[in-house]
Amino acid sequence: MAGRTGGSVDEAKTMAERSLAEKLMNPPVSALSRDGKTVRSYRAGVIKTSMSRPILRYTVTGFDRERGAPFRAVIIGKGYYRYDGAETFGFMNRLWSEGFAEPDRLTIPEPIAYLPEMRLLLQSQAEGKALYDYIDNPGEARGAVRLTARWLAKLHATGVTDAPVLPPDFEESKLRAYKEMLMQICPPHARRVEDFTEHIISSLKALDPRRVVPTHGDFQPKNVYVLRDRVTVIDFDRFALAHPARDLGHFVGQSMTMSCARAGSFEAIGPWNAAFLEEYARLAPPGALAAMPVFVARTFMEVLKHKIFLDPAKNARLLPAWLDECERWLGKAHDSPEAERGESRLSRRESEA
Repeated sequence: MAGRTGGSVDEAKTMAERSLAEKLMNPPVSALSRDGKTVRSYRAGVIKTSMSRPILRYTVTGFDRERGAPFRAVIIGKGYYRYDGAETFGFMNRLWSEGFAEPDRLTIPEPIAYLPEMRLLLQSQAEGKALYDYIDNPGEARGAVRLTARWLAKLHATGVTDAPVLPPDFEESKLRAYKEMLMQICPPHARRVEDFTEHIISSLKALDPRRVVPTHGDFQPKNVYVLRDRVTVIDFDRFALAHPARDLGHFVGQSMTMSCARAGSFEAIGPWNAAFLEEYARLAPPGALAAMPVFVARTFMEVLKHKIFLDPAKNARLLPAWLDECERWLGKAHDSPEAERGESRLSRRESEA
């Protein structure tokens, strides 16, 4: 009986998600037209169903008035039932005007329109392959990873200053939620999880709150697309002004956990992360890397929470080794806030001299 009930719940959820996606199948043709291109017809298909953000693909055909020729293109649509789609569209528009437009090699998808009545954001399709597709051969992907680091350094240097500042308690509330779930599912490791969480929180609180830049918020290999010497980054729902190490640590931590899930260890991804950090450090202001290790540990806690919550029987075994890796990164980070501020003071003294 319980199995049938569970199946009924899953089936109802699937049907509800499908229904939400199908509501987005018929945007007005005029919304899909842009830059002298008039869309005459399109075919819609669902890429991903979701209660919060379904994703669709619109294959459009029409006439390009500037070229005097027919055209065919793919437009991506994202439904916004949790995040603020209008806000995300606004951030993308500002980044587009701040140098992330094509034909630049470091780009974002072109923001086409936001339809508030449908809660639908329309954007161009990112070209190329996801950086994640290269994760099994990290040594061979160092060129693409260096381009990715250049994209991030460019973002952190942009003049988009009217985005919201990440609330001071945002990371703390997230980490405490991860902690409670992990302690509940894995009680033998509860004390260690609690200690690590408090260590991460105290390290984050010690960071200089004035050091904020435009950050992506979910900067990881599945959100980066590479085509030869061009990088396009997608998904700006968590865009905010925050410490630059937020993106650095998230990328490194996500790369490590994604690689470990496939290679069985954290060592294989080493050349990839080394190339990323080396290239970013070459372009970014001094001190940006100092706080990165604590954000790596924070990302490990987030990924552990998701993996163990989704499949505790399979993934709870990961906890000891992953906590060991957290401990290693926290060892690197134990004095990072002080080091960062000390470096800043040294830079000021040198400039005054």
